[in-house]
Amino acid sequence: MTSYYRSRPDDVGHRADAATRSEAPPWAARRAPIVVGVDELDRAADAIEWAAAEAASCDRPLRLIHAWTFPAAFDPFGLAPAPDCRFYRATADDILRDAERRARVVAPEVRITAATVPGTAVDVLRHVSKYAHQLVLGAADRRKWLPGRPLAGELARLAICPVTVVRPFSTVPAGPSVARVVVGVGDQAIYEQSRDPDRIDRAVRYAFRAAERRGIGLTAVRGCAIRPNGHTDLSDEDRAILRAELRLLRAVLRNPQRRFPTVTVEPKVLLGKAAVVLTAESAGAALTVVGSHRSRCSFPAARLSDRLPGRVHSPLTIVAQHPTPV
Repeated sequence: MTSYYRSRPDDVGHRADAATRSEAPPWAARRAPIVVGVDELDRAADAIEWAAAEAASCDRPLRLIHAWTFPAAFDPFGLAPAPDCRFYRATADDILRDAERRARVVAPEVRITAATVPGTAVDVLRHVSKYAHQLVLGAADRRKWLPGRPLAGELARLAICPVTVVRPFSTVPAGPSVARVVVGVGDQAIYEQSRDPDRIDRAVRYAFRAAERRGIGLTAVRGCAIRPNGHTDLSDEDRAILRAELRLLRAVLRNPQRRFPTVTVEPKVLLGKAAVVLTAESAGAALTVVGSHRSRCSFPAARLSDRLPGRVHSPLTIVAQHPTPV
């Protein structure tokens, strides 16, 4: 039986001494892989298949990681025996074995490696993101979405590379951006573009690359909550604001359109809050992309990343505003 357990710090990358190392571990030495955080297989099944297809399309290896910890035991007298880690390792090996089998069905030509890592998912995946091209996570179904901060929200702030959350696929009525990449453009992207006209926002660049690689169009969305929800009557001043917002959005898209001329772009300024607008556009979309700007913006992933993974109907990619390993 193949064991996926690894304990070397240069491999798992969760110890403090490994965090200070500048060289990439062996599994990321040649080309940064797409890393999938595997939890429960029924929740991560669609994420594994999506990541395998993504790795095949961009010619990158696939890395499956399962983080596990010992269950906490209340033992005030110190009489309980030490837990047997072999059971947890065997269970983790079974989960990864099934995950690897599922990934190979989708992309048999992709180089796939796997490892179980002792530690919390946040700590393990945060460090792995230093060497990964992209992190992919599964998300619970919307009906099972629990209050509190999900893993995607934590990693959106801590990870170096883009984080993609793949909810279990379900049938929903088609939205206006079917089979297109949807990208949310916020105030921060517009502000930075006004300071540097040659700059391309990282989330926008990621969305254009994804659309070009898939051979599909892109919808750039900007939310404008100038009226309460449900109010559609616009004054002349409101229409002037919408036209000004559309000009700003087109200015942000001008440089990436020159760099990716084969991608057809549809800019949209929609009435409503960011989460509502993106949820509506994501129905039937191939991918939804937002940036992890932490200052004021219409699409602040620092807040939306806690809510969008349980709302959007397509895979959601949160792009950090940090250099991504290549």
